[in-house]
Amino acid sequence: MKEASHEMGKDIHGHSTLDKLSKADHFNHWIYRSVKPWIAGNVFEIGSGIGNISAMILKDGFQLMITETDETYLEILHQKFDGNQSVTKILQLDLVDPGFDTKFQHLFQSFDTVIAINVIEHIEDDLAAFRNAQKLIKPNGRLIVLVPNGAALYNGLDKHLSHFRRYNKQKISLILQQIGLVQDQFFYFNTIGILGWFFSGSILRNKTIPSAMVSIFEFVVPFTSWLDKLFKNTCGLSIIVVARKLS
Repeated sequence: MKEASHEMGKDIHGHSTLDKLSKADHFNHWIYRSVKPWIAGNVFEIGSGIGNISAMILKDGFQLMITETDETYLEILHQKFDGNQSVTKILQLDLVDPGFDTKFQHLFQSFDTVIAINVIEHIEDDLAAFRNAQKLIKPNGRLIVLVPNGAALYNGLDKHLSHFRRYNKQKISLILQQIGLVQDQFFYFNTIGILGWFFSGSILRNKTIPSAMVSIFEFVVPFTSWLDKLFKNTCGLSIIVVARKLS
């Protein structure tokens, strides 16, 4: 049920949705549990938002570089994490900056794990975003990405959250081939969220997820997350992919 905006500037709907979802502790921990097995070493987080996932990465003892494009979010991130010895830097970074190779070359092949949760769908040139992300990864390091699944689910929520697209297995596989990463893991995430996303965005035509719906979803997550074990190879509101850099 989550498709929050991390890479948009002063986006009203994205800020509103992210604020609501920041209070959804069960859901945020579910996301983190789903990607945690592949996090290792020195971590680079793209589009950290207001730091929900960042805090969990740090709690588990990883070194973390936190990045954002949005100045409002960056201010919040500094308030939360300045002084944390495990935070190597809080950096304003645009993954498709035309000067990316010049500005950020000093970071190339520096990280064991690069992670982007609900970020790439906000970037028009997603191939460039994936290509630049892989430049940051050490040989044998991993890229972990969570993106929305299913073009048929694209609705008003996606539009107002500035999602350029939703993905599928074929598109993800093609992108990984084009940027030279090897897929380690591919699975669907948040099966139950499909119903809420469709009802809220396609039936009710909401521009942002209602607070009441977030509260209901947060309540049922502990009882329904087991569905993902049954449907992880079949369907879900989102896709999680883990890819490895060989050289």
